[in-house]
Amino acid sequence: MDRQAMDEELKALFREDPPEDQERVAATIAALRQVPDQEPPWRIAFVSDKVFEPRWWQRFPAWGMASASAMLSLAILGHGWMMRPAAAVPAAVATAQTAPADPAAYEKLSRQLEARFEARLTEALADAKQTHDVQLKEAVAVAEKRLEFQHRAQMLTVEENFDLFRKQMNRMIVASADLGSTR
Repeated sequence: MDRQAMDEELKALFREDPPEDQERVAATIAALRQVPDQEPPWRIAFVSDKVFEPRWWQRFPAWGMASASAMLSLAILGHGWMMRPAAAVPAAVATAQTAPADPAAYEKLSRQLEARFEARLTEALADAKQTHDVQLKEAVAVAEKRLEFQHRAQMLTVEENFDLFRKQMNRMIVASADLGSTR
């Protein structure tokens, strides 16, 4: 709604009111137009909220730099006392992990490693396939049992419905046959 349409609407609403009221409404509207739009506050915090409570370390003023340095020294000492010395690496392992200087020996070593990797990979894949097959057979057996149970339940429901239908038909036949015998 534009300003001119709103002014006309206000004039139509306040024709019966005295001019002082019209001036007050116009002044209020002009003042409201001068105020910039602001988002309402999301949360109002009170002094009694837990947000303003001091942290656990702020409650003890005696814990200053002296306590911080004491804690740091304890952490350093504890770290040195708790750590185990590094285990010595056997010489055979250390030399096996380094690459040989000869390119032919390097190729031979890489082929051996690839062969070992492929053997372990095929073994792991075979084990995974075997466990997958076993799990699949178990899942199929469980599904077949569930479907057999559902099939039996449905067949029982169908039989009960046919028995009920047969009884209703017999009642209707008997009821229709009794009408002629009363005379």
